[in-house]
Amino acid sequence: MLFLLLSGYLIVTFLYRAFVTGGSWPPSPWHYVSMGLTMILIAGLVGQKAVVSASLAGDDPKRRWITPLFVAGMVSGFGSLLIRLTSEQAWWTGHLN
Repeated sequence: MLFLLLSGYLIVTFLYRAFVTGGSWPPSPWHYVSMGLTMILIAGLVGQKAVVSASLAGDDPKRRWITPLFVAGMVSGFGSLLIRLTSEQAWWTGHLN
């Protein structure tokens, strides 16, 4: 369940940051907190993939969804971090526009 929450949160957050225009710039340390939280979520996703993969049997139908969700979550997490490198406004707001 935690694996689904982590991957879903990273995916939805990335889509939000990519398609919704950023608002006002947050206070100075907030962008570092946001990036740190994203990195912690990525690390948690890696750990949860190991736990979920070990707990499911080889013929469990749920097992086929683990890798696509993991890849989508990782791409979204690193994409959210890479968005910040596109411009100064993106560095502060975390949004592409």
